[in-house]
Amino acid sequence: VSDVTETTFNSDIEPETQTSLLHSFAIARVLVIAGVALSVMLLSSPKDGSEIGLPAVPVPAWLNEQENTQGSLSWLDLAEKAFTSGRIIEPVDDNALYYYHQAVTVNAADTRASSGLERVTNYVIGEAENSIYRGEWSQARQSAQSVIAMLGSHAEAESVLDRVNRFEQVAAYSESAVNQIATDRLLSPLGDNALNSYEQILILDPSNTGAKNGIQMIAQRLLAKSQSAVVAGNYAASTRYIDQARKVAPNLAGLDEAAQVTGEFEKISQERAADIESQSIGSELGLATPIPLEAEPPLEVQTFSEAEILSIEEAAASRAAADQVLVEAAKAAEVDVEEAILEESIAQEAAATEDAPALVGAASSPAVPVELVLGVSNLRVVRNVTPTYPQKAVDSFREGWVEMNFRVAENGDVIDPEVVRSSDAVFEKPALSAIKKWRFEPHLEGGVPVTVRSGVRFKFEP
Repeated sequence: VSDVTETTFNSDIEPETQTSLLHSFAIARVLVIAGVALSVMLLSSPKDGSEIGLPAVPVPAWLNEQENTQGSLSWLDLAEKAFTSGRIIEPVDDNALYYYHQAVTVNAADTRASSGLERVTNYVIGEAENSIYRGEWSQARQSAQSVIAMLGSHAEAESVLDRVNRFEQVAAYSESAVNQIATDRLLSPLGDNALNSYEQILILDPSNTGAKNGIQMIAQRLLAKSQSAVVAGNYAASTRYIDQARKVAPNLAGLDEAAQVTGEFEKISQERAADIESQSIGSELGLATPIPLEAEPPLEVQTFSEAEILSIEEAAASRAAADQVLVEAAKAAEVDVEEAILEESIAQEAAATEDAPALVGAASSPAVPVELVLGVSNLRVVRNVTPTYPQKAVDSFREGWVEMNFRVAENGDVIDPEVVRSSDAVFEKPALSAIKKWRFEPHLEGGVPVTVRSGVRFKFEP
């Protein structure tokens, strides 16, 4: 059959024609293959034809705007849902502030997105202000930082951060001042005393009333110390305390009166000392009456009746007894005013401030009302509880300490306990738990129970 076909083909078509047909078929086959390959490339390339050098098809502006609007609407829906459910700034990337910001980023011309972002920003700043009012510094800082992180520079958020930083420093200095007063660190050591803490507060907040009253209280306590020193017969220390009080609060009422009291008591003491010395000299000379050191001895001998002699001797004995009482009182009241840690309570010193000027008929103006601060040794403990040694510290053989401040309520319960400082945070929780279980006898002022502030230091040893 092939022979026949070939013969027929050869017989009907010329050789040259055959060659031409075969060449045409080959060209057609190449064109078909090229077309298929080109179609595959076109189907797999991007729509704009950039990878094969074809010009990109222009996108109409209205289509871009439509896509942006649709994108911002989707972010707005998420933002409204987040705001309604209370997810204002948390969790990260799933909150109202984040979604409104994304909506504005997609389409800045979308007024709904921009007004929503402003609304949620104002809400967050308002919450930060409320946190400041409640003293929740960390919450206020978190709110302000979330706004700044999302929007960059923001004046109100930056103002919140600045105030939070200052208020935290004021609170820290206030706590230090209370602890320093409780441990009698009024003016020393340098950089760690109550006056320095209150001055730092006024640098941060010049109108801080608590710091101003605290400085007045320091001056009043120094004034009370001067009166205690007078009673003890230490007139040099009394003068020194008055000078210190004058430097701390130049306008403090009672400074001039206190100086006058000190001067008069010192003069009386010197006169009595001279009398005692003259009596001693008179006794050695065998004289019945003392001879004043500053007077010349009488040239004429005066005689006295027996009754007069008896009266003179009784007066001398009474005077000597009074001198002895004064000496004993001075010894009983004598204290080391320079090195004492808790020399006496503020209540005792305030009483001395009121009583001493009355000895010379002077009266000072009322003191600025301040919270009474007493050392724990000046309070009567009804029940105390030893802190539990934390297991973590036991395992690592750690020892440490915790200093705490607290208030004793009118009924003797411990309230508002707080850690001032500690060697290790692991000890703070058991210390707080223990001090809450303490109980004191109510402290009385004028027969009336009052709330007082005190402090204690717990030591932990394995």
